[in-house]
Amino acid sequence: MNPFQRPAAWLSAFRRDLTLSEISGAMGDLGTFLPLVLGLVRQVGLDLGTTLVATGAYNVVTGLHFGIPMPVQPMKTISAVALSDEPLSVPEVMVAGLGVSAMVLFLGLTGLMSHFNRLVPMPLVRGVQLGVGLKLAIKGFGMVLYKAASGRVWRDWWGIEGLVLGIFGFVFVATTTMPSAAVVLKGTDTHENKAANSERKLQESQKGGPAGSDSSTDGDTQHDMESMGGASALALATSRESSRALVCQTSSSDGSQGSSNSPSPCCGSTGAARKVPAALLLVVLGLVLTMSFHPSTLKSLSLGPSSVDIIVPTWSEVKTGLLRGGLPQLPLTTLNSVVAVCKLSSDLFPDRPANPDSVAFSVGLMNIIGAWFGAMPSCHGAGGLAAQTRFGARSGAAPVFLGIVKIALGLLFGSSLFTLLQRFPEPLLGSMLVFSGVELAACCRSEKDAKGVALMLITAASIFATKNTAIGFGIGAGAALIGKIGDVALLHWQKGRRSAGGEQDCGHAAVKVSDCC
Repeated sequence: MNPFQRPAAWLSAFRRDLTLSEISGAMGDLGTFLPLVLGLVRQVGLDLGTTLVATGAYNVVTGLHFGIPMPVQPMKTISAVALSDEPLSVPEVMVAGLGVSAMVLFLGLTGLMSHFNRLVPMPLVRGVQLGVGLKLAIKGFGMVLYKAASGRVWRDWWGIEGLVLGIFGFVFVATTTMPSAAVVLKGTDTHENKAANSERKLQESQKGGPAGSDSSTDGDTQHDMESMGGASALALATSRESSRALVCQTSSSDGSQGSSNSPSPCCGSTGAARKVPAALLLVVLGLVLTMSFHPSTLKSLSLGPSSVDIIVPTWSEVKTGLLRGGLPQLPLTTLNSVVAVCKLSSDLFPDRPANPDSVAFSVGLMNIIGAWFGAMPSCHGAGGLAAQTRFGARSGAAPVFLGIVKIALGLLFGSSLFTLLQRFPEPLLGSMLVFSGVELAACCRSEKDAKGVALMLITAASIFATKNTAIGFGIGAGAALIGKIGDVALLHWQKGRRSAGGEQDCGHAAVKVSDCC
């Protein structure tokens, strides 16, 4: 394609893909984005206007490049350290983001990130997704129920920050986004019923036929296939796949099924539910309530972007930022922002998964440019990808739209938006965050192997116990290594017994090691 034709192609694709579902999905990650950004602006002094413009540009480039709802999120560990009892300054936050980004960029440019991604066992990644997802859900419940999640003081029932509003948001999101089980009425003859009944008849005919004779079975099967007709025969051939797709598939705006709606272990809502742009409606409701209960927030708005200043840190700020913010963030960025997000993208969008080296390059490049102007350190994340997918996003149109909105708001109002956003109802953000976390944690159900499930649960439990994703991952990796060593030792022991003439009795002849243990 001619380089000058590419922007026109991008614009055409954006206009085609942008639907209410995509716009709703773009709002799905605000439950994570807004609290951290507002906290950094209020306590650290980060410039809101610069952050909105910078992260908006990241969103646009990310959506155009990856073609999936790849999120742009705050670097959570750096944000947590910056908001702690010993807060970081803006230059220290900048240095922490730069240090992490430089290392991740190096891993992406050299191709080492892809090798690391292949070496990490899938159960460990699922454990990280389960642990982080449940932590997000618990945080969301805390935002819905309590005035301060750490203080456990219950909210009042009424008002813009009341329990009633939070419960309404939770029920609304549950109703519009939770996958619904296939309810079959008695006497209803659906393709799914035909496929299941035909498969059962086929299995029974195979079991009932005489041993060593396939002719009768083949005849019965052929008779069943002919009596079913072409459509039902096809349903029989793909019954297992269609049973999964029944829950996971969604409809596009025109009602057709797209390739991006492939079944995945991280299912969003059903097609009927996705026609309701839940996140978009909750954001609009929150803004209306904010302006109604706090009309003074409108007076605080002023036209014009924030002034842009280049930040030059001192040597002391470099050391503090790297040691206190950068080092703890690096493992989380490597695991959740690259490895886990790539695994999740292959689950959700198997036809267009994200490449680890490309994701690492993206994380590195955007912060190396934006951090010098005081923009919030940003990364991608599995939780954000799950959130935007949960609320309807299916393409890069969602992050592109969100990026355009951020840039417009940052240029029009700059940092004067802080008062308005600070008053946004926290219970509504919490209700969205609950289901974002559930969507991420739901990926763990694809792990079927017993040993894999054990490693996954060990990893997730370690994340909860240590309150550190990197340490939890390290404990899970240690358990995986111990299990591998045990398997090798057992295999050598069994070989030694056989070579010595001993027989291993497991109730039958020649067995695998896994059958005995």
